Amino acid sequence: MANDVGPVSAVSRTEEINALVREHAGVRGALSEDTDLCGDLRMLEPDLDEFLVDFAERFRVDMSGFLWYFHTDEDGVSPGRFFFRAPQDRVTRIPLRLALLYRAAEIGRWPVDYPEHSLPARRWDLVFNQCLAAGIGVSLVWWLARKLLWHVG
Repeated sequence: MANDVGPVSAVSRTEEINALVREHAGVRGALSEDTDLCGDLRMLEPDLDEFLVDFAERFRVDMSGFLWYFHTDEDGVSPGRFFFRAPQDRVTRIPLRLALLYRAAEIGRWPVDYPEHSLPARRWDLVFNQCLAAGIGVSLVWWLARKLLWHVG
């Protein structure tokens, strides 16, 4: 089923997608269907999320089938990843190429059929990060309380 976004030719749709990518990625150079948003243009969270929302709205693409962890890393440092594999470390990366965006805009849905995979029910890398942050917070409060009580008493 073709995605009808009005009287738009495939060439002008491609040009519109490229313009949207340039706007979000802050690039001016040439883009090709092989350009990888994450690898070549270094578009990561939260910029990638904002781009995909704009893309889906502008071209009426159902992105419910999009699985981020096949295409990109999470933003920031995660100490938990030293001990537990994050979702993107459990799958083979699929480049987020402009060709996928062109196809998605054409058919109105995300076109990737992802390979079989399984993820744990809980993100242990994030649980570790939360416990680490809580431990640091409790330690800081304990240290401050000791300093304040020592000066008072």
